[in-house]
Amino acid sequence: MSFRNHGYDKNTDPLAKFANGSFSLTRSTAAVALRFLLILLGSICHSVGAQSSATKTAVVKNPTAQYLPIIPAPQTVIQFPNAPFFNWPDQIEVQIIGADSLMNLHQNNILERLYDALPQYSEDALIPRKPYYAFVKNTFGGIAKTVTPSEAATKDIVSRRITTYQLTINPDLLPIRKVYLEHQNKGPFSWLHKHSPIKHVIKLVLHQPNPEKIAKTDPNASFYGTWKTNDYFINFVPNTFTHRESYVLKIGSGKQPTIEIHAIDFAGMCWGLGSLRQLTEHSKTGSLLPMQIEDYPKFPYRGMHLDVSRNFFNTAEIKRYIDHLSFYKINTFHWHLCDDQGWRIEIKKYPKLTDIGAWRMNRDYENWRFAHPQEPNETPNYGGYYTQDDVREIVKYAKERGVSIVPEIEMPGHSSAALAAYPNLSCSKLPQFVVPGGNYPKTNSSVFCAGNDATFSFLEDVLDEVMARFPESEYIHIGGDEVDKSAWKNCLMCQQRIKVLKDVSSTMGASNDINDWGRPEDRLQSYFIARMEKYLNAHGRNIIGWDEILEGGLAPNAAVMSWRGVVGGIEAAQMKHPVVMTPGYPCYFDHYQGEPSSEPLAFGGMNTLKDVYYFRPVPNELKREFHPFVVGAQANVWTEFMKDFKQVEYMILPRLLALSEALWTGSSPKYAYKTGENAVEMGNRNIDTAFADFLDRLSFHEKFGNFANVKFAHSHYGIKPSIETGQDTIWVEMASASGFAPKVDNGRPDQIEIKKSRAGLAWEELVKPSEDEKTLIKIKNGGVHVSEWASINHLYQGKSGPRTAVTTSADIHGYFSQNINQAVSLSFRKHLGFGKKIQLNIPADSRYPGHGEGTLCDGLAGGNYLGAHWLGFYGKDMVAVLDLDTITDVESITLGALSVEPSWIFAPTEVQIETSSDGKIWELHPMPSQRRTTVTSDTVMFSAGKSMVNRTTQLGNTRYTFDEIWGRNVAEKHIQYTVNLPPSKDSVTNTPPFQTRYIRITAKCRMSLPSDHPGVGNPAWIFVDEIVVK
Repeated sequence: MSFRNHGYDKNTDPLAKFANGSFSLTRSTAAVALRFLLILLGSICHSVGAQSSATKTAVVKNPTAQYLPIIPAPQTVIQFPNAPFFNWPDQIEVQIIGADSLMNLHQNNILERLYDALPQYSEDALIPRKPYYAFVKNTFGGIAKTVTPSEAATKDIVSRRITTYQLTINPDLLPIRKVYLEHQNKGPFSWLHKHSPIKHVIKLVLHQPNPEKIAKTDPNASFYGTWKTNDYFINFVPNTFTHRESYVLKIGSGKQPTIEIHAIDFAGMCWGLGSLRQLTEHSKTGSLLPMQIEDYPKFPYRGMHLDVSRNFFNTAEIKRYIDHLSFYKINTFHWHLCDDQGWRIEIKKYPKLTDIGAWRMNRDYENWRFAHPQEPNETPNYGGYYTQDDVREIVKYAKERGVSIVPEIEMPGHSSAALAAYPNLSCSKLPQFVVPGGNYPKTNSSVFCAGNDATFSFLEDVLDEVMARFPESEYIHIGGDEVDKSAWKNCLMCQQRIKVLKDVSSTMGASNDINDWGRPEDRLQSYFIARMEKYLNAHGRNIIGWDEILEGGLAPNAAVMSWRGVVGGIEAAQMKHPVVMTPGYPCYFDHYQGEPSSEPLAFGGMNTLKDVYYFRPVPNELKREFHPFVVGAQANVWTEFMKDFKQVEYMILPRLLALSEALWTGSSPKYAYKTGENAVEMGNRNIDTAFADFLDRLSFHEKFGNFANVKFAHSHYGIKPSIETGQDTIWVEMASASGFAPKVDNGRPDQIEIKKSRAGLAWEELVKPSEDEKTLIKIKNGGVHVSEWASINHLYQGKSGPRTAVTTSADIHGYFSQNINQAVSLSFRKHLGFGKKIQLNIPADSRYPGHGEGTLCDGLAGGNYLGAHWLGFYGKDMVAVLDLDTITDVESITLGALSVEPSWIFAPTEVQIETSSDGKIWELHPMPSQRRTTVTSDTVMFSAGKSMVNRTTQLGNTRYTFDEIWGRNVAEKHIQYTVNLPPSKDSVTNTPPFQTRYIRITAKCRMSLPSDHPGVGNPAWIFVDEIVVK
């Protein structure tokens, strides 16, 4: 939550520097400060007089309000712009207040979180004092009354233990506030309260609420489970405590300067201390603005996932990951502990799981998708696992920070590592190695045998030890995704199981009492999941799984994680099952977050910071009556291309911050300020305004001490090209990926610079046209194309970037002048279909939509990443019709496609190319020839200042695959399907040229993956990027 800067610059405003904890008083700053005080007093007088007419859209005039940097933004903030600041004293008294049982559980943890929030105080200087008790009487009016011990015999009396500590400021720190205290009776700062004689107090109050009251006000109360306490419920908790995890933070500077945090559970106390920590991190050893924050989360499930199977991260790194989650009020860590590439948790009854299943060959020098399997003469040299002591330590660490853990044990699929250790549990029972990447040998098994009772005994034993190590995890994730059911089709034991279940009309796993055996293997999967759920339910736990567990029927008490879009989540919510939304767009943080040419290698797709911030877990298609079943959302971090933890942090920061705000606020939050006794609310803000404020707060967070040596991605300040096709022209608009330009040192927006070249030979300035040949572009203003033309130099203001037309083969290179490491490079190759009209029989899949139909005629080849310049179709044939406008001489027609079989992307089974002069009568041409594109590598170079330099990215030099015809960014697995038409007219044979206007191309999709593929039986993807007409 942040307020916009109404004409005040943080570098020159002395009060802003004071709020930031950095100030030195000079003659000039004192003069500016005096001027500012007069302005402030005038604005206060004006605001008092105008309060009677204030509305919910009132703009806060307090210039210091913008320096409230909390992420996620609180639901409500009331500020007191007339009150003096809260200055930190040399000593401060801390009171921790709550019932005995709560204090026994949480007092030490609360202290630890307080130390985190107050880094300027030394932990060694803590002086505890003997606890005492206050007896509090409940009243119907909601007011607490302190009574004598003799009155405490009646049942409506409850005691609260008050433990007092004294903290002493760290002598190694030199609080900047002392600069102010020396001048507190001088100049404009005379209104600050005196420091030394005043007792400062921090009160941390953990209330015990009435669960019946919470159940009426919090629609998600049931998701949290039961209250685990025997305390007598007291009813005088503040009226703002309407939700679990809520807190109230008060910072006051009256006669006794006090900071108070009130909460109704330990999580709320964590989040309140977390907000205080962000305020102190921001102000360092400076002062705090008096305010009151009333806060609670919109969604009870706010999660982050981490895959430790594909790449392993040690215990210290897992703790650091949890630190990041807790700092941003993410309350759930989904720990993906096993998959095909490694088993990562010690199971004492089955030691081979970690002796064998935790180790594989290191193929980091190969593309993960094509990493060749282990050879018989090789010894695994990469891996690791968590001992049960490690797990116990991590669970405790997370709990102390308000984070619960959902452990995942994959079943029945994605189990190659487990089956490498115990091959007798697979359908084939053949020995195998742990796969090092996405390339699976033909003999590899990835699914447990569902017909073997030993499988269920094994998994029940595993779950016993998992539940013992995660004693408070209500949900156990069992995977359930991408199951190779072809193995079950060919397995005698699985088919026998199906026959028996069908013969006895077993309803285990049936959904809504419909016992459908029309798809027996799907029904067998449902039986498998239901059987494991029954076992977990008997031990007081529930299951959660990926949305494939809906296939064949959903187990009775299961929760669903919807990752293949939102359709599965909608279906589960309509069945009244808990749903966690985690769709690939925008919740897969292994996808690119900016222009891939400037980013480290990622899995594919693109989920920008802005995409994440605008995410709302409840789909518009879901009826309101089912909204409560969407309990939240999470982001997933699959680590195929994350070799170390620094890369993990790069991929989650800052998108984690955007996710936390989307899930905490649920919509744009409300803010208020207070003058006297009257609060003025701003009301719900426009999402674009909220995002702009979020970017301001984000810039502060990068400088926080807990992110020392952590590199935030700046992809949101990279260039995001917007491409449109039409009338033989490709229009390219260069704009910031976030919609807002980064600011340079003088506080003004940075400028976008563009350079172009012919086939990459020499870059020339596009932003500073020469006098004799000016380059002109068209302005795009507010989404409307205006008629006048203007020089590119005039287009650096506002959200839109410069817009230019490409009419011939050219390379366009754009970047912000201060951030050349986040550049975009586009390699256009003109052909006869360049910018022409095109129609598709069906739209591309929403996960890989390119920039629409025009992707196929924009002159851009698709790259190694599966993003902007590819159209993806899952299990469907593609038919495209290209209109050349007029009958045209044509020599050849080529379709570009992709083949990355480990990722389920297969070349089309057949490509048909037809031509027509009128769009009615079509001529089918012979089967096109097929060849793989031959590519070499080059390094993009451009002019930086006066010299030519190699462009570098955040992870070093970027080299591009390059093809003479296709240009840069060509995928290594690119395939061309070409039809050569009759030769052009020549003087010898006088052969007339081939002519056509319409071209129709059909690319047929493989509807069932082959038997040697892990996804056997499922449809394949086809990816196409360009129809080249010469």
